[in-house]
Amino acid sequence: MTLPKLKLAPAAASYVFTMPTGLLQAELDGGPPRTRLDMTGGWIMVSCQWEGDSSVLKYLQQTYRYYEANGGAHFLVDMVIDEGELIEREATYVKGSAHLVSVQGLLYTWGANLLVAPIQGADIDWPEDIDYQSALISTEDGDLLGT
Repeated sequence: MTLPKLKLAPAAASYVFTMPTGLLQAELDGGPPRTRLDMTGGWIMVSCQWEGDSSVLKYLQQTYRYYEANGGAHFLVDMVIDEGELIEREATYVKGSAHLVSVQGLLYTWGANLLVAPIQGADIDWPEDIDYQSALISTEDGDLLGT
C-alpha cells in the first residue's frame, strides 16, 4: 500500500528533536561512563508546527482524524532533520499531541509531535578532512571561513 503524503512541510524553525542513539550509557563514580551498543534505527520524536490560514488548519486536522480513524496510520512528509535539506520521510503522529497552538487574526498555528523514521544506510563513518573544509568554504570568495 502506498503511504499518503502530507502536502505541507512543517516550519523548519519550529522543529525540536533529539536524535536517538544506538548506545546505552551508565555513569560510574570515579571514572568514564560504561557504554555499549543497543538497537540502532530508533524513530526520531520531532515536535513541529505549521502556520497558515483556516484552510491549512482544516487540512491538518483532517490528516489527524485520518491518523486516528486508521489506527495510527503512517504517512510521508518532507522534513529537514539530518541531511540539511528537505527529504521525504515516513512518519506518524504521536497519539494526543496534535493541537492548536495559537490564533492571531487569520493566522493559525497548529502543532504536533511526529515520530519520524531514520534514514536507513546513512553514512556512519567519521568525516574526512575534506568534508570539514568544504563546510567552511565561503560561497562568495572561495576562501576558508575564519582564515
